[in-house]
Amino acid sequence: MHPQKRNELRRRHTAKAVFGALLLTCVCCGYRFPSDFDSLHFDQKISAYERYLSDNGSPREEARASIASHGKIAADRMAQYLAGERSGIPKTEAITIIYLVQTRHCLLKGGPAEDALESSILQESMTPGEETAARITLEAIKSDFTVLSNSRPCN
Repeated sequence: MHPQKRNELRRRHTAKAVFGALLLTCVCCGYRFPSDFDSLHFDQKISAYERYLSDNGSPREEARASIASHGKIAADRMAQYLAGERSGIPKTEAITIIYLVQTRHCLLKGGPAEDALESSILQESMTPGEETAARITLEAIKSDFTVLSNSRPCN
């Protein structure tokens, strides 16, 4: 084989190896979603989801559902994120979890979630998408809209 050709192949192979190592590092270093998430206590779920979102950014439907299954305590906690009292869960996620709590037959009318949604809309501090989701969720709360019967008591 010609020496120039051999050097070119070496450079390509080295570049591919470096790229593969970088990709593997990125994949392995990110915080993985806990396999036992559903069995964690409520505060542990919140902490794990905050960390996961911080490192990975992409929401997980099973995390939303698991957090929402805690009922009013979950809605009240998400209200704190909307009000700016806590950070780590984006507004869109907080709104989505509040909506899931409400639609799973846990009525939130007159509670902190309703107040936080109204305040957030009035402050005009949301993106158009967040505002639309907040308005839909607020309407669901005000009209006592539910879809599923919750198997757990709404605490």
